[in-house]
Amino acid sequence: MIVKNEWILEPMKRKKIFVLGDSGVGKTSFISRILNQNQHESYDPTIGIVIRNGVIDEKDRIIFAEFWDFSGNPIFHQALGPEWFVNVDVLIFMADLSNTTSIQDLKRWFELAGVTSRISEHRPIIILLNKADIVPRNTVKEIFSTQLVRSLTSRCNEIIPISVKDEMSIQHVRQTLANSIDNTSKTFTRSFQFLRRQLQLSQY
Repeated sequence: MIVKNEWILEPMKRKKIFVLGDSGVGKTSFISRILNQNQHESYDPTIGIVIRNGVIDEKDRIIFAEFWDFSGNPIFHQALGPEWFVNVDVLIFMADLSNTTSIQDLKRWFELAGVTSRISEHRPIIILLNKADIVPRNTVKEIFSTQLVRSLTSRCNEIIPISVKDEMSIQHVRQTLANSIDNTSKTFTRSFQFLRRQLQLSQY
């Protein structure tokens, strides 16, 4: 679903979601799938950053999403600094279960985004491991038991094996995004209400 007028009318509901990972792991296809947009047999490699607007319609919740699709080519990362990752509502890191290098590179992507620990993060962090449809379950279990993946688990909210092609766990990802954004919004609202009360009290 492509957002038209609603995008202008609901600016406060717009959520910025970064999708990062190596080339070929399925980031662009994932964004199309999560937004219920047309799928293609193949995609050209993303150059630089492509921003795609759309709606995540999850039961009684409608989320106006702004997906930032980052190129997996390292040449485009030289200009990226910590300031790029300020005011991001959700960080999604993607890897390919059939590509060991893309899984190992998750550590580099975490470092690029400045993610050091889950405790220090105010925003949801999700890892998606694509192509679960072509990788045996035993292999997936072995990957989850590796020291690298265990260390990343401590720095994210959830790791989800998915298949963009077969839509495996895509609905679960939509629910996770909706719940994560809801919780973040509630935390911000409570903080804002507390600050407003403090300012009111300081006037007396």
